[in-house]
Amino acid sequence: MANIDSKDLILKTLEGDQVACEKFLLSLLPKINARIYNKIQRKEDHEDVKQNALMGIYKSLHTFDVTKSVTPWVNAIIDFKIADYYRSKSRIQDKEVNIDNERVTIPGVEANIDFEMIDMIEQLPEKFIQPIVLTKIKGHSTKEAAEILNIKENALRTRISRGVQKLEVLMKELK
Repeated sequence: MANIDSKDLILKTLEGDQVACEKFLLSLLPKINARIYNKIQRKEDHEDVKQNALMGIYKSLHTFDVTKSVTPWVNAIIDFKIADYYRSKSRIQDKEVNIDNERVTIPGVEANIDFEMIDMIEQLPEKFIQPIVLTKIKGHSTKEAAEILNIKENALRTRISRGVQKLEVLMKELK
């Protein structure tokens, strides 16, 4: 695998070099495949998740902080796409058994999550979702989550606090 900490390709990509962009995305395939293989049991879903991860990275290129390492940024996007996969699989389908209000353990995630809580988190503005998912669901420290998101730890804490406040409002509206 190409060294994704080498920022040359991503810097050229950010300057609009399409060849560098293609090389950058192709260099990520082994990392994406490894993370997906370790976190998703259904082999038939690997390709879809891989494509979603690649698209997520491509669409998020503008969010990359060139002063930070590429690896945590890429890993966070891959993990969010894996989490999206599990959320989509947890949605109630007509042909599936009703599992409303059940608590489920998602592989690779430390906490048990209510489906209602996932729906409420998804209603939050994007800037609050990632900090809450990383710290409250995946169990990262605020320092780790701040590094992954390439923001200051104080900014992360503020986003978590405001996101939790918004969740409390949403929970009161449900009652």
